[in-house]
Amino acid sequence: MCDDKSLTLQIEMLSDWHIGVGMGRSGGTDSLVRKDEYGFPYIPGKTCNGILRDSCETVAESLGGNWPTYVDILFGSQPAPNKASGILDMPTPAALKINSAYYSDKIRVLLKNKPLLTSQLTFIKPGVSIDPKTGMAKADFLRFEEMARKGAKLIALVSLDLCEYNDKTQKNALALLHSGCKWTERIGGKRRRGPGKCKFNLIPEYNNWLKCLEENNICEPTRCNSVINKSDQNTAEIHTYKLIIRTLSPVCIMSKTTGNIVETLDFIPGAYILPILSSKLGAGFVSTKLKENSLSITNANPSTEKNRTLPSPLCLFQEKNDAEKIHNRAEEIEDLSCQLKQIRDKYVLLENGNMQYADIDLSLVTHNVVVDRTQRPEDNGVYTMQSIAPNTEFIAFLSIRKDDLDNKHWDDVRIGSAKHAEYGLCSIRIESYDEISDIRICEGDTLKVWLVSDVLLRDSKLRLTPTVTALKYAMETRLNASAAAPSTESVSEPTSPDDRTNKVTLTVIDDDQYVKSSARQRRLDSWQTSWGLPRPSLVGLKAGTYVEFNVMGTINTDILREIQLNGIGERTAEGYGRVLFNPEIKKDITIKKKESQSDDSIVDLDEQNKTIVETIQVSALKNLISDAAISFAADLNKRRECLAINEKSPNNSQLEAMRMWTMRLADDGKNYDSWSQQLCSWLISIGKRNKHKVLWPENSIRKTALLNGLNTDFINSGITANINQPVLTTYITNNREVIWECLEDSIPWDSILITFSKEEEKTGLKEKLWYYAVKSLIDAIVRSEIRERAKGESDAKEA
Repeated sequence: MCDDKSLTLQIEMLSDWHIGVGMGRSGGTDSLVRKDEYGFPYIPGKTCNGILRDSCETVAESLGGNWPTYVDILFGSQPAPNKASGILDMPTPAALKINSAYYSDKIRVLLKNKPLLTSQLTFIKPGVSIDPKTGMAKADFLRFEEMARKGAKLIALVSLDLCEYNDKTQKNALALLHSGCKWTERIGGKRRRGPGKCKFNLIPEYNNWLKCLEENNICEPTRCNSVINKSDQNTAEIHTYKLIIRTLSPVCIMSKTTGNIVETLDFIPGAYILPILSSKLGAGFVSTKLKENSLSITNANPSTEKNRTLPSPLCLFQEKNDAEKIHNRAEEIEDLSCQLKQIRDKYVLLENGNMQYADIDLSLVTHNVVVDRTQRPEDNGVYTMQSIAPNTEFIAFLSIRKDDLDNKHWDDVRIGSAKHAEYGLCSIRIESYDEISDIRICEGDTLKVWLVSDVLLRDSKLRLTPTVTALKYAMETRLNASAAAPSTESVSEPTSPDDRTNKVTLTVIDDDQYVKSSARQRRLDSWQTSWGLPRPSLVGLKAGTYVEFNVMGTINTDILREIQLNGIGERTAEGYGRVLFNPEIKKDITIKKKESQSDDSIVDLDEQNKTIVETIQVSALKNLISDAAISFAADLNKRRECLAINEKSPNNSQLEAMRMWTMRLADDGKNYDSWSQQLCSWLISIGKRNKHKVLWPENSIRKTALLNGLNTDFINSGITANINQPVLTTYITNNREVIWECLEDSIPWDSILITFSKEEEKTGLKEKLWYYAVKSLIDAIVRSEIRERAKGESDAKEA
């Protein structure tokens, strides 16, 4: 078997289902369905992971033996004391990673710009609570829940990494996973009361999974002999590569936890990319290159127009009332005529005096902790995770002594927190890059420093010191060292001025009229992935810090270039300590807006998803027909002209009889043949009886027949002749255009038509819903007319 399997989990919903968000809509809905950014209901990866673990645990406990151990292999375990030694054992990492289950990409592309259709993926369902003592509905407990429609076929990407186990263990784990999928029958809220019936299919299917379960003595999980990755003796020059990282699912890079909210960074630190390089290139190779200082990675910043942006320098301010007006306070005196606000926590691209912002969409999703025993959410077990939205592009730069990384593409990589569930799925594309390392010449005796990543500096007592003074001493130490000195040389703050023997001296420029020095600090909290325990906090100068120094002495340009390439301070190989010297930040800066790109592409339907889309279209069109019928019937002249009726005739009894006959027609028209014969006989009988004929205005019977698709010539002749029932079937013809002449202008067809052949699609929908349109229009006309007459009689009595 292969070590790393990419699988697909198909979930077919056999009934209506509900995956809630834990909140409702004021005044309308008590519980809403979880939806993605396009408005499609989906099943979160955490929900899939939890329901599958529960199923696998049930199967494993039923089989007994060593099977429960395989549950920990698939889904991971928690740190626990060893029963023999009492020492805390290292937890087992989860080999299974499940992404969220979405509608197929085909349907998402078809419907993402059709909000009217996506709104029909769900509906509102009323409900009550039953009192367990009386068995009756509780008073004042009516609630409304949003439900997703049945028939949905959702797809989740699954990654199963069993590379550290032998072949037999891999087969057993895969067999248990397949059995868990077969055992899963329901998912979501209220799944024990009808909703959530589903069918899980894992593709490709392991054919011998059932045979593995039938074995009596299942072996204990066995790991392969650890193979030491040998160092790559490649002596190639150091190359620089561009890493283009695209998020395929929400990504959470934990920065801090506030209460029960986990906040995310808006960039990907280089420390999170190194484990991916280790898994793809070999842990031994990456470890050796780090020790040799021949590998370094920058932070992955958001991109705009295929260019890597940088944290906004803190010398830039924007007007509070006009955000498009930017001021460089390092070069401009404060304008007291307007209020300025410092640009923070934004990523910008500066080119020739133009500035462009990078779009970073962050989202908040609330999760709950489910108690295994009760299978219900735990009290006070709700937490919220902030994450970077899918389809966000980041760019990082990798410097490495290896020359065979061009045009590599890694599809299934996981970054950040909650990687075993719906978070962290990314793709990485590697391209060659010619790095520009030229340093702009200092203007006079001024050195401008712009931190483009966080910088970690320590003082003489090895305390993290995020101050401009610590940056000044670190710069002086490096500038007075040999250009060939290693970039990782430790820097300590001198204890007194007498200890300073540097040839180059830097002094922070202090000017009350300009912003020559602006610094902020950032604290980063992270976790040790293997143990699930917190690491020591890192406190450093925040990216975007901008400082200008007065220089005494001569600066070696080669040292500046080496600092700009390799960084300053600690952990520079992980992206910390990156700086730009003497950046070109002009005085007059204009905002460059992105050109909006409209996506009007139309995708042709395939057979697999045709049934789902047709169901959505029919539901949407029914709502449009109902609204159009009510709007048409609200117009007094239109409704009376449609059926040739007036304020007195036919009377209310005859109108209700006509509505009753129409409502007998099924929505799908399956009873149309028998129904049309009965309706035709009723209309002919009206024309033959003088009493009824007087009650109906002239031409009213003919227009009623036309609206119901009947042959008016045959009805007119039937009034004066004796035609038996069997002959009716032969002469009745369908006239389907009259109803659409009334409703056509009120239906926005473009909002529901999605294929290339729109006319054929429109004709098919008309044919399918003609029966529903007839019922809706006649029902609306009769109800409106009777209400109008009742209102007129009431006004006459009051007068």
